Amino acid sequence: MKSAYVVMEKGFEYNDEIYYESDGGGGHPSKILFTKEASDAEVERLNIEEIRKNQLYYYYNDIEDICDDPEELKEYCDSLNEKYGEEEVKSRDNNEYRLHSLATFEEAKKYYDMINISFYESVEVEIDQQDMREAKISNVLEN
Repeated sequence: MKSAYVVMEKGFEYNDEIYYESDGGGGHPSKILFTKEASDAEVERLNIEEIRKNQLYYYYNDIEDICDDPEELKEYCDSLNEKYGEEEVKSRDNNEYRLHSLATFEEAKKYYDMINISFYESVEVEIDQQDMREAKISNVLEN
């Protein structure tokens, strides 16, 4: 049997303080890819995109919950603030670990590599080649 990789958006629930990853597993399928490399690249791209849209303080009580070296992350965030200028903070006090909104994709990737949270994952699944073949033949005959 052949394999494919389903990119899944993970589920998060809110508990009156933070969002946490659902224990129920699963998630929402986002895309099917046919190589591990393409799937890994898509998962990384989607995770970085999500991190750029959402500030992580919604997903932790203590920064240590999602980062092994908070000091390194803070220094990196400070360097981005020096490069792009301080951003106005509109919520929650602990914004020293925010990814700067002007960070490039490469800078966001470096930020992502420092944290232990993801919003997407790849799940390997088997492909029923006979069923796929029959579906393609039916599609050709119908058109």
